[in-house]
Amino acid sequence: MKNAIFVFALLIASQLQAQQVEIGLMLGASSYSGDIPAGSSELSLRNARPAASLFGRYFVKDFFALRVGLTAGSFQGDDSNSPEHEKRNLSFRSRLFEAQAVGELHLPLQKMLNSQNALSPYLYGGVALFHFNPQALFQGRWVDLQPLGTEGQGINGNPDPYSRWQISIPFGGGIRVGINRNWTVGVEFGVRRTFTDYLDDVSGNYPDPNSLLAANGSTAVELSYRGDELPGNATDVFPAGEQRGSAEFDDWYGTGGVTISYRFDNSNRESSHNASCPKF
Repeated sequence: MKNAIFVFALLIASQLQAQQVEIGLMLGASSYSGDIPAGSSELSLRNARPAASLFGRYFVKDFFALRVGLTAGSFQGDDSNSPEHEKRNLSFRSRLFEAQAVGELHLPLQKMLNSQNALSPYLYGGVALFHFNPQALFQGRWVDLQPLGTEGQGINGNPDPYSRWQISIPFGGGIRVGINRNWTVGVEFGVRRTFTDYLDDVSGNYPDPNSLLAANGSTAVELSYRGDELPGNATDVFPAGEQRGSAEFDDWYGTGGVTISYRFDNSNRESSHNASCPKF
């Protein structure tokens, strides 16, 4: 049985090589757009952190490819970066893990111009499954925010806690150039349309602090409202029922960076094999 599986894997690999398969790496950054700083609507370099992706690409046609990939990165946000909203005093960081499957439309200029050094742009779109975990720095340690229900999730008839596993719609584009027959480098940028407003753990209103204390403890109350941590605000009253975030738009995230890929191309080997075979 093991030998049969091994032979089958070799057959699949040989067929894939004949169809121009690539494996590659992207090194760059990931960022997000959401409620921290309040009202931020653009992917900001301030919120960016390093990211890396591994991917495989299968060219169905010269102009169309299928790609699967895994991405690891992170992003952050801090109200101190917005003078208009720094009194809210919220901040977070989140690690990002993503698995994606996309289709790519390529303009095959390398083949059209018969030059491997021609710049070839492409667009992509598809679907992704991602995991995030917003955390806040509290008393010298990073605390997971989702289990705390900082907006009263799951109590007093409020919506259930949000899931840290979500679906997103990735789309973007890039440009590639061949170094030689097998190696290609490029740059790529893409964004992710998500269906959650909680990448930063902020969306709705401040909950009732007494109910939150009874359900989830004092740390949940402390991290729900942090305005009283600022100098001069120690006497602030917990603003129960007031707006904490904006649920008008879902959060977004994006990735971008430099790519390098290796193409398994055995066309030369096939040509030499065919030339050596007798013709009947």
